[in-house]
Amino acid sequence: MNKKANITNPHDKFFRETWSDRETAVDFIKNYLPGRILRHIDTARFEICKDSFIEEELQDYFSDLLYRVDIYGEKGYLYFLFEHKSFGDKLASLQILEYKIKIWRLELKQRKKRDPISLPVVIPILLYHGKEKWTYGSSFGRLFKQHSSDLSVFVPNFEFVLVDLSEYEDEYIKGAVATRATLMLFKHIFDPDIIEKLPKIISLLNELSESKSGIEYFVKFLRYLFSSLEGISTVDELKSIFDKSLKRDKGGLIMTLEQQLINKGMQQGMQQGMQQGVQQGVHAMIETIEFGLTHKFGEMGLGMVEKIRQIQDLNKLKIIMETILQMDEISEVEKQVYH
Repeated sequence: MNKKANITNPHDKFFRETWSDRETAVDFIKNYLPGRILRHIDTARFEICKDSFIEEELQDYFSDLLYRVDIYGEKGYLYFLFEHKSFGDKLASLQILEYKIKIWRLELKQRKKRDPISLPVVIPILLYHGKEKWTYGSSFGRLFKQHSSDLSVFVPNFEFVLVDLSEYEDEYIKGAVATRATLMLFKHIFDPDIIEKLPKIISLLNELSESKSGIEYFVKFLRYLFSSLEGISTVDELKSIFDKSLKRDKGGLIMTLEQQLINKGMQQGMQQGMQQGVQQGVHAMIETIEFGLTHKFGEMGLGMVEKIRQIQDLNKLKIIMETILQMDEISEVEKQVYH
C-alpha cells in the first residue's frame, strides 16, 4: 500500500509536509471536523500512518494521509483526502469507498487469525480547493436513483466530511497560524488575482513562532509559494511583497526569507544559463555561482571565484551550482570546485 509521494507536485508536497506534522493535523481536525463527530474522537490518541491508497494515475489530482485515532473508545481511522487540481469528480464518493475498502483490507491483513472480525470506523475528510464550488454532495447514496423501501436495503450509503475552501470567507478560516496560512494559500493559489491577495496571506506569518518548528514551516510555505505561483517571475517582485507584509522584528523569518530568495534567484540563473548556448551558458552560470557564493558564504566564498572562472565545463558548473543550493557547508562546495 505504501507509495512514494509525488514530489514533483508542489500541492502534494506542501499538503504532506503540513499535515504530517501531528500538532498541525490535530489543529485542523479540531477546527474543521463537525462537533457531532469530533466529540467521539480522542485526539490525544492520534497517530499518523505511512500508508497511501492513491492510484498512480490519480496522483496528479489527489493526495492522502491516514490517521489512527480512538473513536468512541475503539480503534478507528481518519482518512484525509486532498483534491489539488480541481478534479471536481462527481464519482469522488465511489473513489472514497474504494479507499475505505483498502484501509479495511490492510487492517484485516495486519490482524492475527484469532482476533474477532470487527471493522474499524473510517471517517473520510475531503479537502477541496478547486476553482469552482463543489456541487456533487457528500453522500455515496446520491449516485443511486431513488427506489422503493423494499430495494433501499440493497443500496449502500455513507457520507464524507467535505471541506470546500471556496465556501469559506477568508475571515472564517480558523486554526493555528500554520493551518490558516496553508488553507488560505490553497484557497487562493489558482486565483488570477493571487498577487493582490498575497499580502493578506503573508501577514498571517507575523504570528508564526520563530522556534525551529516555526522556521521549518516557513521554509515549506516559501517553497510551495515559489513553485506554484505563475504570476510572479522575479525575485525582486517576491521580495517587495514580503517587505510590505512581514514585520521587521521577525528577524529569524526575514533571514530565512532572504536565503530562500537567494536560492530562487540562483535557480532562475541556472535555468537561464542552461537554456543559452554553451559559451553564453558558461558565462551566465559563472555569474550566478558568484552571486550565490557571495550571498550564502560571504567573504569565504570569494576565495573560489578565480578558480571557478577558469571552469568551462557547463555540467561541472551546474553541479557546483546545485551544491551551493543544497549544502550549508562551504567545504562541500570546495570539493566540487577543486576536485
